[in-house]
Amino acid sequence: MACDTALYAADISTIHSFLFRNLVRPYLHLLKDESGDDLVAHDLVTTHNEHYVRYDHLKEWLEEYGEGKLRNPFAADKLQYLKKRLREQTVSIGADGHACYVSLEKSDGRENSISHLLSPDRLLSYNRRRWPKGTIDHDDVLYFAHRLLREHSPLRGFLSARFPYLFIDEFQDTSPVQAELVRLLASEGTVVGVIGDPEQAIFGFLGAEPKHFEEFGLDGHRCYRIDDNRRSTAAIVSLVNHVRSDQLTQKAKRGEKGKTPVVYFGDLAESLAHVRATSKHADSMLVLARTHRHVRQARQSGKMPGKDPSSDIARDDPDRFRFIKTIAVATDLAQRGFPDLAIQHLLQQTSSRSGFYKPLIYSVSDTPIERRSLAVSLLEYMVTHNAKLNRTH
Repeated sequence: MACDTALYAADISTIHSFLFRNLVRPYLHLLKDESGDDLVAHDLVTTHNEHYVRYDHLKEWLEEYGEGKLRNPFAADKLQYLKKRLREQTVSIGADGHACYVSLEKSDGRENSISHLLSPDRLLSYNRRRWPKGTIDHDDVLYFAHRLLREHSPLRGFLSARFPYLFIDEFQDTSPVQAELVRLLASEGTVVGVIGDPEQAIFGFLGAEPKHFEEFGLDGHRCYRIDDNRRSTAAIVSLVNHVRSDQLTQKAKRGEKGKTPVVYFGDLAESLAHVRATSKHADSMLVLARTHRHVRQARQSGKMPGKDPSSDIARDDPDRFRFIKTIAVATDLAQRGFPDLAIQHLLQQTSSRSGFYKPLIYSVSDTPIERRSLAVSLLEYMVTHNAKLNRTH
């Protein structure tokens, strides 16, 4: 019985999902704009998605700041670069202590004529254009959560009472705004535990840096360091100790020396092709990739190199490229045994309550049932035809 009670009281998820379920979704109606109206159409908000640059929002935003000329054909490369920067924006803490949208990528001289569009104020103006339709992305969740806890202090006490203990793994990949949210809850009494390794930080492009972990502290906090490594062989621990830059030296506790690790540098496809050609266990080798582009490279390793047409499609027809990518990801999820996740991915990436995203043109009534029906039909078609292709080959 005690175990069941503990399970009911625990909330295990990503920080974005945690904040959306317990803070943003229930209290989003408290946030108002300069006129006192709702900042977001909160009654339409049902989930949060990856950021998608909608043509109508981009058009209105560019015209507001006198940059409508960027939509001309001769400025296509510059427009695509701007859209890339918009997709990669993130939320940080400004000098005034408030959450703000920022573009972290350093200028390389190509976009001097559009850098004025990437200021926090203008990025906020851009992002606000989707909120009246109830569409929010992952960074919006952090932005809204920070505003809610700062502007409505009782919410800090409510959330702290509901979650007296907060444990965060991989804290080295936590951004400044996420760390500030943790501090706000700790100030109300939540006991916070963070676990991480600054040497394993991989999300620097989103503003997460090792120093945020190293400098993070709360009143009365205790620090613990794990010197014993029970996971890896002595050979692997020895390599890791050699390449670390923070002077941490672990001791291997498995009592197994293990084989000498081999580290490959260079092109992913070429490296994998070499490993597969020389390894005795090529058939059972597993590859962990960061992006879908790297997955394609891993699958193509050992085959004849050729031009990847996806970059041309993404540049010339971004809406169609996004749709094809969505279908491919959903099909892969379904074939790996996750049909529910596949359908959810299709729903999020092909439509919202305001309609279907381009290039879809759907003539029937736009209702939740119709949106789900279309998602199921697309998935059924792709899985069935992909299975036929596999049997043919």
